[in-house]
Amino acid sequence: MRDRKYRAWDKVKEEFIYSDKIAGGMWRFFKLLEDRGIRHFEADDFTGPHDKNNVAIYEGDLIKLSS
Repeated sequence: MRDRKYRAWDKVKEEFIYSDKIAGGMWRFFKLLEDRGIRHFEADDFTGPHDKNNVAIYEGDLIKLSS
C-alpha cells in the first residue's frame, strides 16, 4: 500500500505545504490549513512513485519520460 501524503499549493503565498511534515493524516492537514487562514489552495495526492532524484511525484506534476 502506498503512503497517504498530500500537498497544498497556497495560492496567496505561492508555496507548497506538505502533509508528511504534519502528524495526523489528511483531516489534520486540512484543519491545519484552515487554522493558518489558508482558504485558497489546490490539494494534490501523492501518486506513490518517486522520480530519479527520489522526489515524490504528486497528482498534477509534469514528468518527462525517456526511453
